[in-house]
Amino acid sequence: DKLKFKYRKKLLNLDKIQFSTTCRITNGKGLDDLLYVFTELNKKYDNIYLNIIGGSISNDDEKYQEYLKTIITNNNLSKKVNITGITSNVYKYLTETDFYIHPSYREGMPKSLIEAMSVGIIPIASNIRGSKEVINNKVNGFLFTSKNKKELYKSLANVISLSNEKFQQMSFDSYKSVEIYNDESYLDRQINGLQQINK
Repeated sequence: DKLKFKYRKKLLNLDKIQFSTTCRITNGKGLDDLLYVFTELNKKYDNIYLNIIGGSISNDDEKYQEYLKTIITNNNLSKKVNITGITSNVYKYLTETDFYIHPSYREGMPKSLIEAMSVGIIPIASNIRGSKEVINNKVNGFLFTSKNKKELYKSLANVISLSNEKFQQMSFDSYKSVEIYNDESYLDRQINGLQQINK
């Protein structure tokens, strides 16, 4: 929805660098990897913050979310990491975000990634189906090997050191690369695909 997820030009504020991810809080999304890496990164950079935008929808998910909260508490990250819970106001959090992290182990075409890039957020994503179709590594975002915490750490450390000029260019390239993705064009592609099958 391009009316809802609008591009915004933004300078990188080195006093407070905001990372975000949007997902259902469940196993397979790479959130425990992300918290491990963020914990290590926080030891070196005291200007970084993380929003986990989403919540749990089942009993198993709730247990996993409590596990994540334990990691946050045990590493004294309560003032640095925020789990929003299920929210309809994703765009608000994205407008405050500098870098979007998508550490999932498997996906189709991730809608949350497209939404973030539509706002002009630079993505750091696992090199899996869906993400690698929209991210050109080091051009409009960054890719790392799925489940590889060392690569994820390196990617996050690299984006923190971007110049404002490079930050703005990659932000714009992120936005431009997903312009074709909207509800109308998606439906057109699905209809065209069905028509080709029926020929």
